[in-house]
Amino acid sequence: MQLNKEKGTGMGLVLSKELLEHINGSIKVKSEEGIGTTVYIDVPEIGVTMN
Repeated sequence: MQLNKEKGTGMGLVLSKELLEHINGSIKVKSEEGIGTTVYIDVPEIGVTMN
Protein backbone atom coordinates (compact mmCIF):
# COMPACT_ATOMS: atom_id res chain seq x y z
CA MET A 1 0.00 0.00 0.00
CA GLN A 2 1.52 3.29 -1.07
CA LEU A 3 0.59 6.43 0.82
CA ASN A 4 2.80 8.90 -1.02
CA LYS A 5 -0.26 10.53 -2.61
CA GLU A 6 -1.98 11.11 0.74
CA LYS A 7 -2.65 14.71 1.68
CA GLY A 8 -2.85 16.22 5.12
CA THR A 9 -1.66 19.03 7.32
CA GLY A 10 0.91 17.01 9.26
CA MET A 11 -0.72 18.11 12.51
CA GLY A 12 -1.39 14.52 13.64
CA LEU A 13 2.24 13.83 14.52
CA VAL A 14 2.67 17.23 16.17
CA LEU A 15 -0.39 16.73 18.36
CA SER A 16 0.61 13.15 19.19
CA LYS A 17 4.10 14.29 20.20
CA GLU A 18 2.75 17.07 22.42
CA LEU A 19 0.25 14.74 24.12
CA LEU A 20 2.88 12.06 24.72
CA GLU A 21 5.35 14.58 26.13
CA HIS A 22 2.61 15.91 28.44
CA ILE A 23 2.27 12.44 30.00
CA ASN A 24 6.05 11.84 30.01
CA GLY A 25 5.94 9.58 26.97
CA SER A 26 7.78 9.88 23.69
CA ILE A 27 7.50 9.28 19.96
CA LYS A 28 10.32 8.47 17.53
CA VAL A 29 10.05 8.19 13.75
CA LYS A 30 12.60 6.31 11.66
CA SER A 31 12.28 6.54 7.89
CA GLU A 32 14.39 4.82 5.25
CA GLU A 33 13.90 5.63 1.58
CA GLY A 34 12.72 2.62 -0.36
CA ILE A 35 12.06 0.65 2.84
CA GLY A 36 9.43 2.54 4.79
CA THR A 37 8.77 4.33 8.04
CA THR A 38 8.62 2.94 11.57
CA VAL A 39 7.01 4.88 14.41
CA TYR A 40 7.99 4.05 18.00
CA ILE A 41 5.64 5.20 20.77
CA ASP A 42 6.51 4.97 24.46
CA VAL A 43 3.62 5.43 26.88
CA PRO A 44 4.42 5.35 30.60
CA GLU A 45 2.63 2.83 32.78
CA ILE A 46 0.19 4.37 35.23
CA GLY A 47 -0.98 2.89 38.50
CA VAL A 48 -4.58 1.79 38.35
CA THR A 49 -6.41 0.10 41.19
CA MET A 50 -9.28 -2.15 40.23
CA ASN A 51 -11.74 -3.60 42.73
